[in-house]
Amino acid sequence: MELKWMEDLISVAEMGHFSRAAAQRNITQSAMSRRISALETWVGATLLDRSQHPIQLTSPGEEFIKYARDIVSQSYEGRGVCSSFSRLEKDSLSIASLHTLALNYVPRLVGSLQAKIGHFAVSVVAETRTIEEYFSSLQTGASDVFICYAHPSLPMEIEPNLFEWFDIVKHSVRPYVAKSFREIDLDDPKERVPYLEYSPYTYMSRVVREIHRANNLAPVLQPVYRASLAESLLTATSEGLGLSWLPETIVTPSQNGDAKDLRVASEDYQTDLTIRIYKTVGNPNEQTERVWNALTEGQV
Repeated sequence: MELKWMEDLISVAEMGHFSRAAAQRNITQSAMSRRISALETWVGATLLDRSQHPIQLTSPGEEFIKYARDIVSQSYEGRGVCSSFSRLEKDSLSIASLHTLALNYVPRLVGSLQAKIGHFAVSVVAETRTIEEYFSSLQTGASDVFICYAHPSLPMEIEPNLFEWFDIVKHSVRPYVAKSFREIDLDDPKERVPYLEYSPYTYMSRVVREIHRANNLAPVLQPVYRASLAESLLTATSEGLGLSWLPETIVTPSQNGDAKDLRVASEDYQTDLTIRIYKTVGNPNEQTERVWNALTEGQV
C-alpha cells in the first residue's frame, strides 16, 4: 500500500470525477483508476460507487477515508517535523524546485539574492514529485518556497487563501539542434526531422505539445528519442541525435550569447515560460520573508 493511493482516493472523493482528480494529481486517468483499484484490493472493499455521477464514496469508503485523511495528514506533519533537523541553519531557506530549474537557474537566483540581501544558508530539494506533493511540502513546512514553471495552457488551481505566488521572470522554450546538425526547414511539409521528445505526461511535454498543435508540426517530426528530463534531451541534442525543444534555463550560453554546442533551429516555434515562486500565506521563516520582499520589490 502506498500513501499516494490514499491521496488519490481523497482527490476523487473531493472532485467527484476521475478525470478532474487525475488532472489535479498530475497523472493520467488510467493510472489513477489503477491505483484506486489497487487500494480497494488492499482494503478488501469497494470504496467508490462509480455508477453515480459525480462519483460517490460507498459505505466502506466513507469509513476508510477518515483514516486515509488522518494518515496522509500525520505523514506530512511528521515529515515536516523531521525535515527541520536537516536544515543547515535555524533560519536557512528550503527551496523545493523542479529538477530542470535546480540545475542552473536556482543557484544563479540564490547568488543574485545573496548579493542584494546578504548571505543565507540554502537547501535545495529537486526530487521527482507530483505538483500536489510540492504544495503539501509547503504546507507542512518541509519547504519554504517552491520554484516552478507556469504556462497559460496549463493553469494551476491553487487556493489563494493558502498560497501566495509571484512571477519572477519569463524564459523561452525554443527548438534546438546541434551546431553540426544539417539545416532544416520546419515550414516544409516534406521535411522529416529526427525528434527528441519528452515523456508524455511530463509538464514540458504538455507545453511543447501546444506548440506542435498550434503549428501542425506533428507530420514533420519523427520521434527517435524520449526522456522525462530536459537534461537528457539537452545532451542528446548536443550529440546530434536530432531536434528538441529546450528551456533556455538549461542551455548554457557562451561568451557571445549562443549556446556552446547548440543553435536555435527556428525562431518561429517557441513559447514563453514564466518562472514562478510560491510560499504559504503567513510563512513564519524570517529568511523566506526577506527573499520574498527582495523578489517582489525588484531587487533581483
